[in-house]
Amino acid sequence: MLLPRKQTLRSWSLLTLALFSLSPCAGVVSCVSKSATGSTPPGPTDDDVYEPVLSRWTRKINVFSKFQNRVEMTAVLLTDDMRRAVTQRLSRLRGSGDGLSVLSDSSGGVRLGVLVSVFTPEAPYSNLDDRTLWSLSMRIGPSQLSPVYVRRIADKTLLQTFFSNIHQWSQDYLMVFDFPETILQRDNEIQKQSLTAEFIAQSAVAKVELRWP
Repeated sequence: MLLPRKQTLRSWSLLTLALFSLSPCAGVVSCVSKSATGSTPPGPTDDDVYEPVLSRWTRKINVFSKFQNRVEMTAVLLTDDMRRAVTQRLSRLRGSGDGLSVLSDSSGGVRLGVLVSVFTPEAPYSNLDDRTLWSLSMRIGPSQLSPVYVRRIADKTLLQTFFSNIHQWSQDYLMVFDFPETILQRDNEIQKQSLTAEFIAQSAVAKVELRWP
């Protein structure tokens, strides 16, 4: 399902914290290596169960100018389907998916998260959280929304186990958008999956538009 239904009240503010607060191990790789000597878990694109879901919700673009790569940007839409796949992959790797569920809050609305990775040779423009450099929005149906917040991911070690767009040269961000009430009232369209989502990032170096489905 592309968009969460009205009764699904969730906040993405704790997603990254939940991933990094798993115990008793500090990360999936270290947990697996203790139980399987000499082995490492398959990467996200090598997991035959996980990879099709990751591909479904991942969009990527390279923006070129004068034969040079100005911006490489990848976004993963964190739908119910994507979150469930992450939890199931975690369960297969360490025997339990506990600790990864996204916590509910009392915001009274529905929130949609997107995990965005950017690489650019022009270092200042890797700062997607700088509103003087980037204009960020999500178009859902007829509504264009600004993010509730943009949070840089400082420690990406564990997230690389789940998202292939995160690498040592990327700058990575969790962004959260609120659904407006006008969309929530259109239950039939949401259930029919007729609404689309489009992430838009615009700066002096590039304009990026990534669309689902």
